[in-house]
Amino acid sequence: ATYYALTEYGIEAYGVETSKSIGSLDLKVRYQSMIINAFMDLFGIVPRTPKVDLERPRLQYLLVSVNGGFPYGVPDGETLHVRPGDTIRIEHVAANYERGLVADILGLGSLNDLNKSFRVERPLTVLVKKDQFQAGRVRLVPDAAGAGPPPSPARPRIRTFRVRLNGRVRDVPAGGTVELGPSDVLVLEDVAPAGPRHDEIKVNFVGFVGNKRINDTEDRGYPIRVRDLWKRHSLHKRGRRYRVEALLDGEPLAAFEVRIRTGQ
Repeated sequence: ATYYALTEYGIEAYGVETSKSIGSLDLKVRYQSMIINAFMDLFGIVPRTPKVDLERPRLQYLLVSVNGGFPYGVPDGETLHVRPGDTIRIEHVAANYERGLVADILGLGSLNDLNKSFRVERPLTVLVKKDQFQAGRVRLVPDAAGAGPPPSPARPRIRTFRVRLNGRVRDVPAGGTVELGPSDVLVLEDVAPAGPRHDEIKVNFVGFVGNKRINDTEDRGYPIRVRDLWKRHSLHKRGRRYRVEALLDGEPLAAFEVRIRTGQ
């Protein structure tokens, strides 16, 4: 991070680290606080001690791809069913914090298995943590039913997204892809089929804010251009792939991918 800050933005940066041999977390924090306070003193910054009111970390959902396909959104506490031997990859962790999140597939890999590929031969549990605190968990279960979250009468199944690309209407299947070039204009229109609680479903382009007054995660009806997108909210933060989600109660029902095309 310090190298990136210097080479990309010309900002001098310093990393504050403590030794792994220090067993006490409280002692590590105390050392880090001393160093940060020393930096602040050098620059004449007078700290004010705010009330500590940290929200408990809560997992919203994982994005899990199966055999390299477009990822499924799996909410906290739910199960993703795959075929025995399928390869899964945890591509994104959505929680009420953006930093310090790890996804640990218990019994496989390391302490953080984000963006690593694994074959599913037995039921697995993915434990999500922020720092030392558990945020949530999901299960991966191999069975003959195939990939996908279990259907639920209370959660309508979205099959297609209706969009308007450069004035032409098209239906994009859930899990599908739309290419967007620098001169293209995309408008999200609706989801199908209509069903229970249809009026409560929101369509959110992750990395775009339609309502400039408040990010209400409802982006239908707004013209979307490449220049309006936020790179830091793209998949893998490279500004090349974005996801559009249908949300109910803040949890994903289905999604499709928008890939950015270079050139006209």
